[in-house]
Amino acid sequence: MQEVILNQWLAQERFLWNHFVAQEKPKKDLNQKFLSSYDLDCQLPFLKKEYQWIIVPSQPLQQISRFLELDLQAYKKNPKVHGFPKFKKKYFQEYKSIYFPQFSENWIADKTIQIPCLGRGKDKQIRLKKHRDMSGKLKTVSITKDVDRWYACCSCEIPDVCPLEFQLENAVGIDMGLKEFVVLSDASVIDNPHLLKKSQKKLSKAQHDSDRKKLGSKNRIKAKQQVARIHRKIRNKRKDFQHKETCSIAKAYDFVFTENLAVQNMMANHHLAKAIGDVSWSQFLLLLEYKLLQKGGQLLKIGKSDPSSQLCSRCNSRHPMPLSERTYTCPVCSLEMDRDLNAAINILQLGIRKYFGKDAVGTTDSINTCGDTQVVSMKQEATAFKRW
Repeated sequence: MQEVILNQWLAQERFLWNHFVAQEKPKKDLNQKFLSSYDLDCQLPFLKKEYQWIIVPSQPLQQISRFLELDLQAYKKNPKVHGFPKFKKKYFQEYKSIYFPQFSENWIADKTIQIPCLGRGKDKQIRLKKHRDMSGKLKTVSITKDVDRWYACCSCEIPDVCPLEFQLENAVGIDMGLKEFVVLSDASVIDNPHLLKKSQKKLSKAQHDSDRKKLGSKNRIKAKQQVARIHRKIRNKRKDFQHKETCSIAKAYDFVFTENLAVQNMMANHHLAKAIGDVSWSQFLLLLEYKLLQKGGQLLKIGKSDPSSQLCSRCNSRHPMPLSERTYTCPVCSLEMDRDLNAAINILQLGIRKYFGKDAVGTTDSINTCGDTQVVSMKQEATAFKRW
């Protein structure tokens, strides 16, 4: 019964979202001003009287107005990057979250969570498997449906950590790629797990079976759910992999330098779009950034125009080279080094100069004295990181 009510709430939120989008869409062509979230909220009491089957609590309903206002502002600011808000489809479960901006900590117990307006007494309580204990002050909770599973995501406010003082030995540069997922300036390598590629055969079969089913039928819905389960498994594997690797880097270093990658522009290359989506660089950097901030460290980015792959990390001379060449050879000082390792060292040096005004002299020599560094896997070579 609880799941039935939650599914009804999602359907009713999707209806209101589509109602507001249909109301605002004509203004796009007429170049008229869009309604604010306050104006949209003022319509909710009248809509609930007109459609008496809407039983969603007031807070999640008001959040629909907030989210739509943010989407409209993003569209107005840059229509080419952020398109106009789209209608949410029923059969593809495009509306998946119930958002509570105010939630009491007393409603979350060790094994249950209490959802307001879900019922009376014990009907409000849903069995819960806690991922971990919350730290900080609880601010918001969102109830999200993922195919056949429900998740409660809690956002907490925690006090700021005092930033650490910069030290060269606690800094590292990282170069992200497709062949090797991440190469660090200390010569460690994180291999690309190719999670999507390994599950591609199973995923393609499930997608083919789904396409053969009649649109709108129950068999089609079941087939789509099977495709979504495979995607969920791939997504969970990717998160698990990235959490482990970012945790290792954050434990070993306080300051991490990386490139400010234009991922959206790179995704325009249809030959590489699937591989870039599989590695999910943006998610990796987000996980790494918050873990560094928790200990007082920082994730710092160099500019997009900095030629990290073309500079010699020893003599700083510039030598352009095609992507097909995997070994960097400097014509000035005769340095030979793996292309990605050379880029990672350059990122470290450029980042230190940009943010701290210091020169990372000797960085290359401390890693590679002969120009023939042996690049080892992070998983195989535990001593590549300093542990404490």
